[in-house]
Amino acid sequence: MSERSKPEERPGHAGKIAVGVILGLACYAVFGSLTGGLDETLSALRGVPLGLVAAACGLSFVNYLVRFPRWERYRVITGVELSRGRSLLIYLAGLSLTVTPGKVGEAFKSVLIRQHEGSPIHKTAPIVLAERVTDLLGFLVLILGFSLAGGLALDWIFWTAAGACLLTCLAVSSSSVGEKLTQLSAAMPGGGWLAPKVAGALSSSRALLTPRELSSGTALAALGWGLECLACWLLARHFAPEVSLALCGHAFAVAAVAGAVVIFTPGGLGVTEASLYALLLAALGAEGLGENAGAAAAATVVLLARLSTLWFAVAVGVIATALTARLKPQRV
Repeated sequence: MSERSKPEERPGHAGKIAVGVILGLACYAVFGSLTGGLDETLSALRGVPLGLVAAACGLSFVNYLVRFPRWERYRVITGVELSRGRSLLIYLAGLSLTVTPGKVGEAFKSVLIRQHEGSPIHKTAPIVLAERVTDLLGFLVLILGFSLAGGLALDWIFWTAAGACLLTCLAVSSSSVGEKLTQLSAAMPGGGWLAPKVAGALSSSRALLTPRELSSGTALAALGWGLECLACWLLARHFAPEVSLALCGHAFAVAAVAGAVVIFTPGGLGVTEASLYALLLAALGAEGLGENAGAAAAATVVLLARLSTLWFAVAVGVIATALTARLKPQRV
């Protein structure tokens, strides 16, 4: 049996998804107890039209499609040869492990590429790094735009994320840093096997994070994630029709970056919800909602926003993974 057709590369996939779901349920149980007003929140949830939730999920799915050309571009740069349909399924399958620290579980896409096309993981794993960097930069563009539109100040989260992106790009582009990392890996046990893989991963990373690729990838990320900001705004407008897109979009983008900066939380669980709740509570309170009504509305928008973004993504990824498993390895 050839390496690309071996079935051993998927153990634990379902288990990782299950762990993420369990952590999510625990997070929302704590979130509900801390925000209080459970009866008010449940009542607010029942009052939200299903069509509105479906629209939010639809905007999330369009977000995935908007960012797909970036994946395709990165795939071509790293020399991966896949049919467009197979590539789309693998791309969507990565969403199944969105609920992992720093979304590193999306490197599952590299495993699927090796199974279906044969490219080594170290060659394609940097695609995930490039996606995360440009996603973060895309959110920073959105935060800046919403801040200017709503007269909002940029806080430490913005500058921390910007600094992290800058340091990552500088480290990857530095040949001296690359040489030192390669030498360090060569000095480790098994370095004869590891060093070439580190060198190959750094080479792919440098090709993916050039100024040209950064700018185009960031533009697609800003456009795609902007649709999820729009979804959050539509949900909030159900409770406060006059609330601005600038306030809701800023809240969603800042909360997403906060969850990304605190990389040890799977999918930003807890951090993103708490940040989004606090920011939405202030935004909805400014529209004249009472304390109890504002808290229930903010909690409801947080739960539905996360359902239609994070958990919808996991569901799409699970379906795509099941469809991918039915495909035979591609001959190239």
